[in-house]
Amino acid sequence: MQQIPQSITALTTEWLTLLFKKHGYLETSRLVSFHVDRTGLISGFFGDIARLKMVFEGANSGLPSVMLAKFPTEEQGAYGIGLERGYYEREARFYTELGDACGIRVPKCYASAVSQDGRSSLLLLEDLSLYRPASVSSDSPCADAISVMAELGEFHAKSWAETNIDDLTWLPGTSAGADRFKNDFGVAWQILCEILGDDQSNYSSGRKIIEYIPKIKHLLEQPPRVFLHADLRDENIFFDDDQYTKMIVIDWQHCRKGRSPFDVATYMFGRVGTMDIEDEGLLIDRYYRSLLEAGIQGYSPTDCMRDYYLAMVDRFVNVGSTLAKVSPDSDGGKTALEYLARCGLGNFIRYSELLLPSLE
Repeated sequence: MQQIPQSITALTTEWLTLLFKKHGYLETSRLVSFHVDRTGLISGFFGDIARLKMVFEGANSGLPSVMLAKFPTEEQGAYGIGLERGYYEREARFYTELGDACGIRVPKCYASAVSQDGRSSLLLLEDLSLYRPASVSSDSPCADAISVMAELGEFHAKSWAETNIDDLTWLPGTSAGADRFKNDFGVAWQILCEILGDDQSNYSSGRKIIEYIPKIKHLLEQPPRVFLHADLRDENIFFDDDQYTKMIVIDWQHCRKGRSPFDVATYMFGRVGTMDIEDEGLLIDRYYRSLLEAGIQGYSPTDCMRDYYLAMVDRFVNVGSTLAKVSPDSDGGKTALEYLARCGLGNFIRYSELLLPSLE
């Protein structure tokens, strides 16, 4: 097959036709044309998406006339990080080898292409514009959060006792790149304090936790391990069914294996900055009860809360470390800082202080 186009502007009808035929489509029809529509779409930090509206000729092609094309980002700093961490190949393998079998509803993947060196990739995915994004608040945002916690428990319970999760050789654990993250976060720490901090606060616990980043990542990878989405932000969640409460989860570049509260933390990270501690605890409790309802035993509330704190620190580290390689004034840097601010440097310090006695 021809070389994979590097961006949406390089896509052609001829190349798409070859890709569709490789995946078993267009046996009695042909792709006549397509045009690109970005209306209502926001590309992520590591990926670029656009809507393809296609015209087919002949018998039913087996394909929808509208789908999303997802390429790696064209922002070189973010692209380099995504390539280094294996995000592009990993997401393609997720869709081709797992998809809905992971235990939660995901977009249909109609076709995919990844170069041998992993530097180029393309996914053609179901357009979810008919469903409500979680980033668009329902009448009760709290109800959305409760729905997410309940479904997460079911999702994690599916892989809780599975031993074949380690057979997915392309699926890293939470400790992948631990020393690199320690070094990068150490470089980024002063930048984060200057931009997100204030002169009155004591951030010594944050600096002290840097030494324990590898240990935190390894603790989050200890059994019981489950299959993790690992980037469960509102922007990556849609709601399906008549009540719009059933989750559809997109953007699986970050998927990995590790302790289940890792996903809880990635969901909570973007909202704890505006949430009081009591409400935060109630949502963690709802998640824990969903594990019990799914039949999970031998995992205590204390274990769950500690894993959550570990994962919140880890999340801040993972996002914050990008500032070691991406300018805070770049689009990618601004996106990372905005997301970190939704958690808040103060909460990062709070979680660090809660953990340090057991880490030292």
